[in-house]
Amino acid sequence: MINGKKVVALCISRIHEPINNKFIEILNRKLVENNCTLFIYNVCSDLAWYSKNLLWHNSIKSAEVAVFDLINTDVTDALIIMDDKIKDKSVSEDIIRKKGSPKIPVIIVDGKYENCINITCDYEKGFEEIVRHVIEFHKVTRPHFMGGFKGNSFSERRLEIFRKVLKENNIPFSWDMVSYGDYWFEHSLNACNKLIESGNIPQAIICANDMMAIGVCRSLMNHGISIPDEVIVTGFDGIEEINMCSPSITSCAFLPEDMAEQITEIILKSFRGEKVSENYLVPPSHLILSESCGCPHNTSFDSIGYFMSRFYRYTDQEKILSEVSSKIHTAESTRQAVIDWKNSTEYNLDCLVNKSFLNESYTDTQKPFESIMTVFVDKDENQSDVYDFPLKKIVPDIEKFIANEKPIIFIALEYLNEPFGYVCFSFDTFDYCQIPQIIFSLNHSIGGFKNIRYQTMLKEKMERIYMLDSLTGLYTRNGGFNLLNNLFEKAVKENLPVNTVLVDLDKLKYINDTFGHNAGDNAIYVMAQALKKCSPEKALCIRFGGDEMTAFFIGACDAFRIKSDIYRYLDEYNSKSGKNYMVSASVGIYSTSSHDEMNFEKLVKKADELMYLDKISKKSLPNR
Repeated sequence: MINGKKVVALCISRIHEPINNKFIEILNRKLVENNCTLFIYNVCSDLAWYSKNLLWHNSIKSAEVAVFDLINTDVTDALIIMDDKIKDKSVSEDIIRKKGSPKIPVIIVDGKYENCINITCDYEKGFEEIVRHVIEFHKVTRPHFMGGFKGNSFSERRLEIFRKVLKENNIPFSWDMVSYGDYWFEHSLNACNKLIESGNIPQAIICANDMMAIGVCRSLMNHGISIPDEVIVTGFDGIEEINMCSPSITSCAFLPEDMAEQITEIILKSFRGEKVSENYLVPPSHLILSESCGCPHNTSFDSIGYFMSRFYRYTDQEKILSEVSSKIHTAESTRQAVIDWKNSTEYNLDCLVNKSFLNESYTDTQKPFESIMTVFVDKDENQSDVYDFPLKKIVPDIEKFIANEKPIIFIALEYLNEPFGYVCFSFDTFDYCQIPQIIFSLNHSIGGFKNIRYQTMLKEKMERIYMLDSLTGLYTRNGGFNLLNNLFEKAVKENLPVNTVLVDLDKLKYINDTFGHNAGDNAIYVMAQALKKCSPEKALCIRFGGDEMTAFFIGACDAFRIKSDIYRYLDEYNSKSGKNYMVSASVGIYSTSSHDEMNFEKLVKKADELMYLDKISKKSLPNR
């Protein structure tokens, strides 16, 4: 409960489909009338189709299902799972296992699970009406059944009804009367093509859903077969697309009012503490008789207006989202990305992203959502950058969402099939067709933003590896060359001398041979630190050989002081190190204002000559 209102959570897939739109509109109205608010946890894709996709192993789930992890049992008072819409039993089972509890009634629509309240539409009776209409009213004696997925319980039960009606009408059944179209347009079209090529063309094709009926009609028309004069076609579900076809398709629809009424009644009974049954059956509504079976078309649906309205809105929105996505990809900061989205769109939504996702480095989180999220976009027009927000509070200003008395819709964001955040919508109208497009854009925009930042980080890291010596932290010879050329150009332009400090480690071979290469590496590192710390702050320090290092800088140079500082640094190190060896170096410092000498090889050669004299002068000193 939030703000005195009971929270009803609805788990569903593809709310942008018109049939789901209508159901949600009616359910929300009934719940609002009874002081409830509706939280919808939605998946945009078809999970059954995802699991069948040959590009993925069946054990891999769509990252979108992470949205169901957002269900907060602390505020949820009732849970509805649209099992037939989700189309993945393992997902429904996971929701029940994680979110179900004795205190929260779990209502399953078109599924059957233990310890839940199961509501089932009487699809069997509705499908039987269609089969009987074709067989008994239109007197068809050679029908064909187009099923969904082979082995699917809904499809196989409809096949049983098909066989039952045939038997009652003394029509022999054979398995060449059955094809499978996987509940989808393209697969049913291909299945019908094979049927036609076999030469065994039936009088009627009775499909287990409307989308397959549309595919079958296309196949028949492609082959010049007249509907319904030569072949009758029927569907099942009553989706709005059947009214846009030519011919319009006969089907059977269940009124969303009936299901919404039944669900609301069960929820209110549960809230009052009244006993509810474990199983409910919602009766079928009516046949939609239409042209594909030869009956008069009995609807005034404006298919042209419906299509044109959605088409133009889709294309306009696509252009806007494409442009803002490109801006966010190349944004230099999260602040700029937020401003780009705010300035380009006007959607009433909150977008929260895992805090680690926006980090430049890659992080692999164990949970789909972190306890502290980052608000990428909220409804506040004055928002100027991302900010942190606790997951348990759901979204900023949840009270304002609830006060709107419209469903609050949650959808997970994913990139490369990994969840990284979620979006919360609230629409003033029940038109959800734009949702998949917005979600796709956010996935692409924020995922691309993250990816480019990650690539930039890798590029900089690779450049550092190329530019910097891993042992000393000084520039490598190749890495420092471009920077050195810039230094020479500045010296010429400002008419300043170039100074070269060259150091060479004394007795490195002795240290390596006596104390090991780790000791030798340590001596090289200490000498590099001495060079870097005792040279001017903006000096360009380069390791160009095993123990040979140099520093370049422009301007006035106190060679004696630099050399003395290097010696002093090494003496202080030796006095405190506790090592069995001494770290000492020979130093050569050369300064020139000659433009002809401003060359790496020439300057190093001059400094090396002076360094060699320094080395010779110290040979007689035992401490050196």
